[in-house]
Amino acid sequence: MNIMDFYTEYVANWISSGNLINKDRMSALAIRPLFDRILTRAYATKVWSVVGIPVEFESNLTMLIRQEMFNRCPFAKVQIVFHSTPVSPNIQSDTFKRQMGSAAQMHENYKEVFENLKEDEKLTGKTFKLGEGRRFHMSSRDLERIRDRHNSYTYVYSHRISGGAFFKTHMFIQASVETAKEMRIFKTELMGVLQGAGIGAIELSGSMSKYLSNFGPAGIKEEDNNKKFQTMLLSDENISNMTSYMTRGLIGGYGILLGTDLLSKMPVIIDFFASPSAQVILIAAKAGEGKTALSEMMALQFLADDEKHVSVTDLKGGEWEMVSDLSDMLIVSMDDANPRFVNTMRLDDLIVPKHEAESVFNHAVKDTIKLYTLMINLAPNEGNEADLDAVLETAILKAYNNAGVVSSNPETFYKTKNIKLTEPLIYVEALKSSKSFEAQRDLCSLILTRCDTFFSSESRNSIAFRNEVSLAEIINTPFVIYSFNKNQDTQLTALDKIKVHMVAVLNAKKSYIRRKTGQHTIEIYEEGSRTGDTGDKSSSTGVAGSNSLLNVISHRVTGSRSNNVTIMLLTNSLSMFDDPRAKPIESNVTTVIAGKLEAGDIKILKERFNCESIIPYVEKISTSGDKKLKNSFAAKIDTGAMVDKAMFKIKIPASIERRIRTRDVGPTRKAAPSK
Repeated sequence: MNIMDFYTEYVANWISSGNLINKDRMSALAIRPLFDRILTRAYATKVWSVVGIPVEFESNLTMLIRQEMFNRCPFAKVQIVFHSTPVSPNIQSDTFKRQMGSAAQMHENYKEVFENLKEDEKLTGKTFKLGEGRRFHMSSRDLERIRDRHNSYTYVYSHRISGGAFFKTHMFIQASVETAKEMRIFKTELMGVLQGAGIGAIELSGSMSKYLSNFGPAGIKEEDNNKKFQTMLLSDENISNMTSYMTRGLIGGYGILLGTDLLSKMPVIIDFFASPSAQVILIAAKAGEGKTALSEMMALQFLADDEKHVSVTDLKGGEWEMVSDLSDMLIVSMDDANPRFVNTMRLDDLIVPKHEAESVFNHAVKDTIKLYTLMINLAPNEGNEADLDAVLETAILKAYNNAGVVSSNPETFYKTKNIKLTEPLIYVEALKSSKSFEAQRDLCSLILTRCDTFFSSESRNSIAFRNEVSLAEIINTPFVIYSFNKNQDTQLTALDKIKVHMVAVLNAKKSYIRRKTGQHTIEIYEEGSRTGDTGDKSSSTGVAGSNSLLNVISHRVTGSRSNNVTIMLLTNSLSMFDDPRAKPIESNVTTVIAGKLEAGDIKILKERFNCESIIPYVEKISTSGDKKLKNSFAAKIDTGAMVDKAMFKIKIPASIERRIRTRDVGPTRKAAPSK
């Protein structure tokens, strides 16, 4: 570029207010100052100099500008630049005393006259004729201006006499946008914000190169009295209350990175394990709005701590495998093609102290009862649940007894290694002819018939019970994915619900062992909105109580504190909490992370999750239509050690983002071996 080209473009930019910028040549230089803006390869930046602030301005100006301009212009990148030089006002000089006295006298005179005005004149102002054609207008605004001038002298004197410091301060507002249209919108909105707050500001022009050299990122202030850049006299109190040091900064500071705060541009780093309080994290957003990407980034960071293990129940399947080569991951297939099962009766894989033997044994009995109950799916006209539980418990205890297992003696638990899930059904058959269970004879027949559809070699469901996945396979693997590969619109079948229950049992065993050594487990449940019981026939009340997958998650949630477990529940819709069975989950949620949602879901957040403080953030993310808010979330955080809120955009390394964008190409799938 020769000198003529430079001046030609400079003049064209000045005349056209930037509309004739040659964008093809913009990329030739990294930073390029023009008449009224600075160009880089991706952005154009304008600068405004703040030249006046009301004396009694109590808000943090930096935070006010950041918040208001983000709400109005989320497409803009806004920076506030301060440069202060110490000065020492001579409050003992005759000049200062004379000026302060003059300001005080003028204030008293105006105040006296104003107070004698009629009430309507105080509102509208009054014009006085002074003779010889001269006029004088008085209004409440004039009085406020004169009062502020008097108060400023008073403040300077009192603050200086008490040892306070003063500075000659430059304050600049920088805005970077991608298009001229965005810049026009930003300028209009900024002027509205500043004028509404009584703040004076001028747009810099004709001095952008000097601005960069004096106040840029690596600039050195060359001219102490540069008249192109106006200053304000501010005290140390003013500056400390106005700069970014008093605004929202680093959220948290230790733990895992959720993303970048959209207001402060600082990282949001949260330690979810800072206190012994149980953590239940709800992540809610529409499909495709970044829930899984966020949870994947969180999981990978959890795993950086050797004391943390992660387990994912992934109903949809296909996405978590994309990050498999970034960690020691085991993918356990729970789909219809290559399913695995968990033997809920086994106790040989646990090391149990004698004082806990009864409790552990009873859990195994209850888990097996629930397994059979899911298979049977008792309808209201087929019997009552109490009778069903009684028959199943009796049969299960007989099967344990026949194997030589004693509930109070953990040394006998090894005998469960070869016990089969079908063995209790032998005793159900025997109970049919027992006088003690004569009233439940039909129920026994129903149990056998329904369970046969899962265990019979001729049943299409029997494939699900051929290949067992044991605790030994997962106990030392830090990252385990249970992949169901169910399409998003596919309803869960009875067999799917049984599999989820079995996964929960295996998770419970793993967390029991890890808790013994103080280790922590994070359980992630994908597709939480699909955990309802469509078509479930059970319960005489019409509510499928014991057969609900919501109950599986609820059980893990309510027991999370004692088991060193953190629960993460991902859902597309909060309507799942309309089901009364989700109440234990709802009442135990500690942190809510919400992305783009429907209006009805936002209402649920506000009314039932006490999220009033982040509702404006969620509404902004959900309704703005700005593509730059893609994969953005609002969070109400309570870790037990800290309470905070944030609006952040998740940050994904480019190498990871490429692989999780596509489900067709990804790392080699690692499946648990079949037996």
